[in-house]
Amino acid sequence: QEYPVPLSLHVTDGEPDGWSQSSYNPQNSGFAILWILLIPTVSMMALGAKGVVSVASNLIPAELSRMVNLALAGNFRDALALHRKYYRLFTDLFIESNPIPVKAAMAMKGMIAEEYRLPMCEIGAAHRETLRETLIRCEVL
Repeated sequence: QEYPVPLSLHVTDGEPDGWSQSSYNPQNSGFAILWILLIPTVSMMALGAKGVVSVASNLIPAELSRMVNLALAGNFRDALALHRKYYRLFTDLFIESNPIPVKAAMAMKGMIAEEYRLPMCEIGAAHRETLRETLIRCEVL
C-alpha cells in the first residue's frame, strides 16, 4: 500500500520540546508523526502528531480511535475529555511489565483467555485488584 507521505514513528522520552523541534524542522516536512507514548497524545496531536501506537488500543480500540479522530478534526475539547476519562487506565496498563496488565485486563473484559507463555507470569494480586478497580472506574467493565 502506498502512503501519501512518508511515515515516521517518533519515539521519545516524552519531552515535547525535542519533538516540537524535530517536527517543525523544514527537513522533516512531509512526514506524518505517530506518537508512541500514550499519556500526552492529545497535546502532541495539538502540536501536529497524526496518531498514536498504543497498548490500550487492544482493550478499547473504538474509544482510542475516537479520541485520535477528534483531535485530528481539531476537536481538542472532546478528545481531552476522553483522555481524562481513560487517563488512569493508560497509566495502570504499565503497573507491571507490558503486556501482562493488558492481557489481564482483556481477560477481565472477556476478550481473551488469561494465558501467559514464559517468561511472562500472571499479574500480581494487588495489581490485579488495582487494574480491576481502574477498569470499573473507566467504565470498561
